[in-house]
Amino acid sequence: MARMEFKDVYDRFVGTLHEDKELYYAYQSNIAMSFVDELRRQGYKLPDEHKIANNAAKQFLDLLIKKSEHCI
Repeated sequence: MARMEFKDVYDRFVGTLHEDKELYYAYQSNIAMSFVDELRRQGYKLPDEHKIANNAAKQFLDLLIKKSEHCI
């Protein structure tokens, strides 16, 4: 298999995230749970932590997808 340039891999990854809603949701869930896990490791428990974490993960992914259309 030929080596791919980072830009090509990145573009393919972000394009797939944009098109495949199930993959997007899987990444959103994993990012959100990483945030919640770290909160708990630090001894915090917030009333709406899952909602906050999911919103933050979604915001991150949407920004990643949007920025990639203009940056690389």
